[in-house]
Amino acid sequence: MDRGIWAIWYDVANEHRSEYLAWFHGTHIPEKLSRPGYVWTVGSYKHAILHEFTSLDLREQHFGPHESQAHDPMTWMGRVRPQLTHASYSPAVGWRIWPASGA
Repeated sequence: MDRGIWAIWYDVANEHRSEYLAWFHGTHIPEKLSRPGYVWTVGSYKHAILHEFTSLDLREQHFGPHESQAHDPMTWMGRVRPQLTHASYSPAVGWRIWPASGA
């Protein structure tokens, strides 16, 4: 099974940083790691988030319900995501090619 990587490059305005970090570390990361297929995730408030999955199929299967919250202002995702400034070509999803899966 080929592992997948999801990379996101973004920035958060200073006035929203505290709320973002509370959401990111208190809600977002634990919620992500509770889903089937997530191997690890790491991020910072000004640079990037990286997630690794056991497969891209599992990522697609379990990310959809979460993504549907992005436009609902009653959810953390809906309140926080509009505060992010994403870089060009972000987010990006692809296969992990090194080291080889199982290595």
